[in-house]
Amino acid sequence: MKGDGWRARAGHAWDQFTGSLGELVKVSRKGEGAPLRTPAERFFLVHNLKLQIEAARLAAMRGDQAAFEASLQRVRGWLGTYFATTDERVADLREKAAKLAEANVSVQLPEIAPLVERVRSFE
Repeated sequence: MKGDGWRARAGHAWDQFTGSLGELVKVSRKGEGAPLRTPAERFFLVHNLKLQIEAARLAAMRGDQAAFEASLQRVRGWLGTYFATTDERVADLREKAAKLAEANVSVQLPEIAPLVERVRSFE
């Protein structure tokens, strides 16, 4: 992976992050309400969590810092609410989401005006 650039490293980090979700087995709900019991409830919870991670990834690709941080904050909140916080894998995933949220995803696009002028000069 050496020399692959930030996109490859970011992709690898996302793969590890989302791969950790599949290892989470215990599902519970804090506070009021019944714990999630049915496989369908677990299925939708895990897939909604994955969608939030995808939303964070897309926000990072767009350079939308606010949406990136908000999606990861929702991921951390859902992990704390619906998953067993005593499980070290859940705690690890929440920590990874917190670290990722601190990353700067703003994108500075290169100045393309000189390139456009070169292309126009060929016409």
